[in-house]
Amino acid sequence: PGKQAAGGPALLSAGVWRVVQQGLVDHYGMLEEFVTMVTELVPELMSYSQRAQLILGLRARVSSVYVLVILRGS
Repeated sequence: PGKQAAGGPALLSAGVWRVVQQGLVDHYGMLEEFVTMVTELVPELMSYSQRAQLILGLRARVSSVYVLVILRGS
């Protein structure tokens, strides 16, 4: 049981790192959820303003990519 419990967070972290490293914008929602979850579990990891800035930056990136997709499709 200990290995399974440890594998969950490690696997999730690896997936999140892959999203960041490869710039997989379609999965930035998952990244936002991960940041929220981790900072709720460990509040001293980031200040509220740092977390807000990171989440807003992720949302802005997603929005800009979708706008480009829409414009290219027109």
